[in-house]
Amino acid sequence: MKAKLLVFCAGAMLATALAAQAADNPPVAAAPAAPPAPLSDADRTTAALNAAVTKRNDEVRARNDKAKAEFEAEQAAYKAAQAAYQAQLKATKAAAAKAQREHERNMAEWEARVAACKAGDYAKCGPETAGSK
Repeated sequence: MKAKLLVFCAGAMLATALAAQAADNPPVAAAPAAPPAPLSDADRTTAALNAAVTKRNDEVRARNDKAKAEFEAEQAAYKAAQAAYQAQLKATKAAAAKAQREHERNMAEWEARVAACKAGDYAKCGPETAGSK
């Protein structure tokens, strides 16, 4: 227990000494910033080169942005043309399917008339065209 008390007292004395030292030595104010030094020839050259590179990069970026916009417009036109083609293809297939169904119906009617004619129903043997009743 004496050891703990001794360590505590030593810590307290150290804290008191540090506080006294801080009071005797107030913090020093930071020195005002010095004005920037004039640019050397190398610094001016570097700045000019950096400006030229930045300008060139901006030009390339603008050209790339324009090319990207043109590409996206072409892609949109292509997709619209593809959609129009698919719609036309669907309509063509629908018309072909309708024509095929009509043809099959006409053929069935014609075959029925031929069969009736062969069976002796001569009224069905006339020059009637398919699909006209």
